Amino acid sequence: MMRKIYFFIITQLFLMIASLLMAQNPLELRRQQLERTQIPKLIDLGAPLNDSTFKLWDKYIKDYAPADSAFLVVTQMASRHYNINRAAVAKFIYESYLELFPDKDSIINSRIYVCEQVMLTQEPNPDTKSIYHNYILKHAPSDDAFVAVQRLTDAYIHRKFWDSAVYVYEYYRPYFPISQRRFEKIIEILKAPLEGLAVRNLGNMINTRGNEWDPTPTPDGRFLYFTGDSRHGGKGRSDIWVSEKIRGEWQLPTNLGESINSYRDETIDNVTIDGTTLLLSGNFKGSLGEFDIYLAEKDSTEWISLTHLPYPINTQYHEESGCLTADGTALLFTSDRPNGIGPFVRISNSYYHGNLMGNMDIYVSVKQSGGSWGEPINLGPTINTPYAERSVFLHPDGKTLYFSSDGHPGLGRLDVFKSVRLNDTSWTEWSEPVNLGKEINSANDDWGYEVDISGETAFFAGNNYVIGYGGWDIYSISLPNKARPEQVVRIRGKVTDLEGKPISSIIKWEDLETGEIVGTLKSDPRDGYYFIALKPGRLYGYYAEKPGYYSTSKHIDLRNNKDITEINENIILASMLELQQKKQTVQINNIFFDFDKAELKKESFPELNRLVELLNTNKHVKIIIEGHTDNSGTNERNIELSKQRAEAVKQYLIANNIAANRITVAFFGAMNPIAPNDSELNRAKNRRVNIVFQN
Repeated sequence: MMRKIYFFIITQLFLMIASLLMAQNPLELRRQQLERTQIPKLIDLGAPLNDSTFKLWDKYIKDYAPADSAFLVVTQMASRHYNINRAAVAKFIYESYLELFPDKDSIINSRIYVCEQVMLTQEPNPDTKSIYHNYILKHAPSDDAFVAVQRLTDAYIHRKFWDSAVYVYEYYRPYFPISQRRFEKIIEILKAPLEGLAVRNLGNMINTRGNEWDPTPTPDGRFLYFTGDSRHGGKGRSDIWVSEKIRGEWQLPTNLGESINSYRDETIDNVTIDGTTLLLSGNFKGSLGEFDIYLAEKDSTEWISLTHLPYPINTQYHEESGCLTADGTALLFTSDRPNGIGPFVRISNSYYHGNLMGNMDIYVSVKQSGGSWGEPINLGPTINTPYAERSVFLHPDGKTLYFSSDGHPGLGRLDVFKSVRLNDTSWTEWSEPVNLGKEINSANDDWGYEVDISGETAFFAGNNYVIGYGGWDIYSISLPNKARPEQVVRIRGKVTDLEGKPISSIIKWEDLETGEIVGTLKSDPRDGYYFIALKPGRLYGYYAEKPGYYSTSKHIDLRNNKDITEINENIILASMLELQQKKQTVQINNIFFDFDKAELKKESFPELNRLVELLNTNKHVKIIIEGHTDNSGTNERNIELSKQRAEAVKQYLIANNIAANRITVAFFGAMNPIAPNDSELNRAKNRRVNIVFQN
């Protein structure tokens, strides 16, 4: 115990002597006084940021460093610049005084790093370009140094000084030996001749002094959904609205209502091919993560409440930008989940590659046979990079993908790209993404592009156009040929009952040569309207179904009609009760035979299988199968051929466990035509098989 007391006394005496010695040093006395009083009154940390203020602060810092009061002046000087979006100047200030504060080097270096990351998100001023230049020389050929090169070109690209931007890239190109291909592609974009693409503001029915963004046209062009804030009649900060185009003009938008919009921020991503389902993203009730994907479906009067997509599409991470394929069998979306291409970087958590978007990749989930969604597949390194891919849109052609990326060679930040799916059985085989060019992309974030069904026009939101109404507005722009998708045939019509009343039904389209379902859609419950886009050059069949109704079917042959771009096809559904009571005759349209033969072609099987299913569901129903031909050949041959074809259908049904006593065969040859036999098209209409339903 005594030894401890003795040690304590000696220690205290040593400290007292040391403090007395230091107190005798005039400089130490001044330092202690300044630490007690902090900043003297002659240093006004709120003074304007000009040369005289800087000289005064600089002298104080150099006179009194490494005192804490001097470091406080450094911190305040840097913070003032940092807070007015001059992170590069803040970085320069910290670097300039680093050696004066050796005891704070770790603090200063960490602040320099933060300033560097933030300055990569900011456009340089004329007086800060040298700071970016020195950063590039120090850090090249890193990717952050490349981002600094892009920032130096921002002002030139904004003002369309393409040659000046090219000069910057050419100047710094030697410092990036491992990125020569990237420099080549960007220079190629900047040197490309202008195509005179027409940009058009959608007008004051859509745009206001507030902000409008996320333009989402229905594929048929009838409606435009978008997100807007500060609009009269809104439910919250930002809501989803819809405008209808009537006689070529957009009408006053209406709010989607409280089933969709709330006091939160709602965002629309896409709309399905039939226009009856919206894909939204946000942080709604029941979210698994900070941002999830939802579906909203339309009933006869309004949009019904949101459906939250389950795991593994939504996770604890950030999911957005959902896009259903035209056939409804796959969902594309973006996510910052782990195990993507490159490092795991969460969105908005920290600065990364000149933004706060993290490492977002595009994924696809394929619907399983039971209706659940399969494990998401990363689209692979051709599409995804170690940086941000967002705003995905797959055109109804099923092949052409539009997306935004800041990882592929572009003009700065997010650019819009196009890629084509190379293999219908693979989601990881894509063509090299093509930058849509300097008339579409800018030095800002370019995203949210949706391309119309014709492939000629894209819709987007922008805030840097002189023809705007204020804030973000929605625009359309004509697309160059290189940016357009494959041609599709637009098919539209209405589904009604025998009295012409609209019916909401499911319509399935299939490739009759492969049996593949190429589209599943729903007619609008309000007016029976439907729409689909199909690839040309194929033979398609459709069937419309609704519980209690006979599944109407027909085929559309696009194999030799390459010039057709649009077809109107109305569909009439008859209830099973009406068919039986009136002994109504129904034509089975998708039954195929070779010329002058009675063997069923394989393209007929999907249609006959549906007839089997119908007869199994309605076991009390009996049918008459009627065979008909055109007037080619003799009377005797036509009678025999119609009999053989009707019999072939009967045998198919019997082979699929339909009792023979439920089936009667009738044959009429060419006696009952439904069209004049004066053309091949009309003769084809007369070669048919009908079904008559009986109790």
